[in-house]
This record gives sequence, C-alpha cells and structure tokens, in this order.
Amino acid sequence: MKLKNIVLIIALSFGLTFAAGAVTQTTNVSADKTYRAYKTMPKVLRGTWRTGYLKYGKTKTKVRWTYKFNKTSYYLTMSPKGKHSKTFKFAISYMLYRYKTKHYEFTGVTTKKNGPYNQPMEMKPVHHNGKKALGYYNTSVTKPDTYYYYVHK
Repeated sequence: MKLKNIVLIIALSFGLTFAAGAVTQTTNVSADKTYRAYKTMPKVLRGTWRTGYLKYGKTKTKVRWTYKFNKTSYYLTMSPKGKHSKTFKFAISYMLYRYKTKHYEFTGVTTKKNGPYNQPMEMKPVHHNGKKALGYYNTSVTKPDTYYYYVHK
C-alpha cells in the first residue's frame, strides 16, 4: 500500500509540473506583440511617391526614383537624367508593421528581371518640409536616408 501511494505522489507531482510549465509558456507567447503582418499594402503607403534627382552608383549618375504602391504589388521606376527610364514590377512577398520603430517593412518577390533591384525596405509615413512624405530607412540608422514625396495624379 505504501508503495502505491509513493508512486501516485511521484506521478502527480510530474503531472502538475508539466501542466504549470505548459500554462506559463502559452501566456508568455501571447503577451509578446512586436509587429503586425499585412497581406496587402496599407492605405497610408498606397499611391505614387518620388524623390528628386539623387546621385547613384560608381559613376554618380543623377537618377530619380519613383515608387507606385498598389494593393498587392508595387512598381519601381528608375529615371536617369537624360536617359530612358526602367520600370520593375514586384508582387509583395511580405509586409510588416513594427510597433517599436513605427516602420513598415516589406519586400517584393524576386524574378529574373527585377532581382538586382529587389531589397527589403523600411518606410515610415512622415511630413518633411511641410509635405507628405515617406522616410526610407536602412536597418542600421535612425534617420531616413531618402524622402519620397507624394505625387498627386
């Protein structure tokens, strides 16, 4: 009889330990919310956004960058000064909003044509010089590298 009680107490203590561990794991996971995932482009980013002419590449060619964000895709247009422009289409691969930095992070699906121009992007809706703009951030800096201004069409 004593042996049955000892085995029962040991089994009960292991069961309670396992149940307590499972409860704490599920509560910790649900409390941690660092980002929100999107399936489509948020309305705050949609539209056409353009820079002024910026120096690009080793030859320091002046290029104007234009992004047109649609619901499920976006277009990148490179317009070198005095040359023909190139347009690349990207379907959205993933779209996140990070609560800590208040940035939208996204990238497009890579194809053979747009491969070298596809990169993860972090943008934040801001006002710059009194105009509606998107600040483009690299992952290592706190200030935007480039501002894209909204183009009314």
